[in-house]
Amino acid sequence: MKVARIVVSTEIILDALAFPKGAKVKACMGERAPLGEIELFVEHDDLPDVAQGHEIPQRVPTITTTGEPPAAFFAFDWGKEVEPEETAVLRRFYDDVCRRAEHNMEKTGKLEGAHYAAMRSVLAERGVGL
Repeated sequence: MKVARIVVSTEIILDALAFPKGAKVKACMGERAPLGEIELFVEHDDLPDVAQGHEIPQRVPTITTTGEPPAAFFAFDWGKEVEPEETAVLRRFYDDVCRRAEHNMEKTGKLEGAHYAAMRSVLAERGVGL
């Protein structure tokens, strides 16, 4: 089987699908990818408020083309393969950030911003400034 894992910026996806300005992808589920679908959890001011613990409503957006297509289109390149050493470094960083965020969430009871704060903390410990 010829296959690769692809990481794509959520900003590119939102732009390509013409989502309204200010939309943010909060999570992405790929279990339905074999069916030709991915599930995006999107936050935007035009969407309804959902209380914590309640089911997030599903929307089926309508995307239409308006006017002529742009003169330039995106060009696609598979890019270079990520070396196992790079993957290991990223996986260790990800694990450290998640572990720190989970610890902080348990300690403070605060969920919002926990992963961002943990990422900044782990980077600072490694001598990398943002």
